[in-house]
Amino acid sequence: MRDIWVFPFLFLFLFLVSFLIISCHLVSDAAAAAVLTTSSQHYLSHINECDALLQFNSSFTVTRDASKFQCDTSYPKTASWKNGTDCCSWAGVTCHPVAANRVIGLDLSCSQLKGTLHSNNTLFLLPNLRRLNLAGNDFYGSLGFLPRFGIFTRLAHLNLSESNFFGPISLEISHLSRLITLDLSGNFYLTIEDRSFRWLTHNLTQLRELILDDTDMSSISPLSLANFSSSDLTSLSLKRCNLRGIVPIDIFHLPNLRSLSLSSNNLRGTLPQTKNWTSPLVYLDLSETKFSGSILASVGNLTSMTILDLSSAQFSGSIPLTLGNLVHLVHRGL
Repeated sequence: MRDIWVFPFLFLFLFLVSFLIISCHLVSDAAAAAVLTTSSQHYLSHINECDALLQFNSSFTVTRDASKFQCDTSYPKTASWKNGTDCCSWAGVTCHPVAANRVIGLDLSCSQLKGTLHSNNTLFLLPNLRRLNLAGNDFYGSLGFLPRFGIFTRLAHLNLSESNFFGPISLEISHLSRLITLDLSGNFYLTIEDRSFRWLTHNLTQLRELILDDTDMSSISPLSLANFSSSDLTSLSLKRCNLRGIVPIDIFHLPNLRSLSLSSNNLRGTLPQTKNWTSPLVYLDLSETKFSGSILASVGNLTSMTILDLSSAQFSGSIPLTLGNLVHLVHRGL
C-alpha cells in the first residue's frame, strides 16, 4: 500500500523540479532580451539626443541683449546647430571620446539665449551630461535650480551663473553627489535656504569649488560653513550674500582651502589666534565685514598668499612685521 502512495508524491516532485527549470530559462531569456533592448535603445538614442538639443534651442530666442552685460564677448553658438548633422560637431557640444553616441558636455555660456527654462524642456532628456555651462544667458522667469536638474546625477561641473534664475533652490541639488564645481553666482533673486544648504554641504562630498556670490543666503546661519563634508574644498566664494552672524573659526582650518571670500556681508569673527596657524590659502577676502580682533604674526606663515584683503573690516592693533614674509602678494588691503 505504501508504494501506491509514493508514486503520486514522486510525480509531483518531478513536476515541480521541471517547472522550476523551465522558469529559470524563461527568466534568463527575458533578462537577455532586456539587455538587447537596452543596448538597442542606447545605440539609437544619439539621434534622440541631437533632436533634444535642437528642441532645446528652439525654446529660446537669440538676442545680443541676453549676454550684453554678463560677458566680455558673446556669440550665438547654437547658430551652427543644423538638423541632419551630427550634434557631436556642433559648437558647445561634447560627446564621449569612446562612446561617441553619448552627449556628455554642453557649454552654451554667453550664447545670447533668452527665454524661460521650463521643467519639461528637452534639456532634461540628456541624463549623461557631466558638464553643463549655461552662464551669461537670460533665462528670465526660470525657477532657481528646477527639481528636474536632479536627473543630472553624473554632473561634475555645473555653471548657471549670471543667467537670471530666481526663487529658492530645490532640495534636488543633493542628488548631484558627483559635483566638483558649482557656480550659481550673479543670480540676484536666487535664494538658498537653510535646508537646501545643509543638504548641499552634507551630500556633495566631492565638491571642490563653490561660488554663490550675489545670491540671497539671508536665512542661513554662517555656522553652517563648518559642516562641509568635502575635505577637498579648495574654493569658497560668498560675496554679497546677505549673510549675518558669527563665522566659525573652523572655516580657516579646512585642509585644502586655497581661496576664501566672505566680503560685503554682515559677518563677525576673528582670524585664528594661534601662533602656529598654517593654511594653503592663497586668496583671502574679508573686506567690508565686521571681522575684528588683532592680526597675529602667524599670518606670516601663509607664505603662498597672493591676495589678502582685510579692508573696511574692524581689525585692530598693529600690522605684524611678518607680513613681509608674504613675498607672493600682488594685492594687499588693510
